[in-house]
Amino acid sequence: MEIQVWASLLGVVLGGLLSYLAQFTTVRVAARNEEKRQAAQRAEARRSEQLEPLREFITITQESIRIAEERDQAPDWDAAGTPEWFAAARAPSTASGWPSDDRPGLVPSGDVPARPGLRDGG
Repeated sequence: MEIQVWASLLGVVLGGLLSYLAQFTTVRVAARNEEKRQAAQRAEARRSEQLEPLREFITITQESIRIAEERDQAPDWDAAGTPEWFAAARAPSTASGWPSDDRPGLVPSGDVPARPGLRDGG
């Protein structure tokens, strides 16, 4: 009779231990999955935050290139350097919040000398 008591007690302890392990494992797996989901959300948010300034920069750069090409395609290089052209050249960078004065060389300020050899095929 004593063996039956010990056997049933051992069965209860073993069942409780297996139940605890199953719950512990389930909680760990659920927590791990939640961490992965949150990490994926953070990565996606970070990615979209990084892409937005790049898209804006590309838009501004394309506009600046278009304006520079308009000047380059003008019949006379010096005639294209009018105040209106300078205002148009500065407009894409200042309208979007990108500083134009901090980027020398991208937006001309003042008279730009003619490029030697460009028009004469050299």
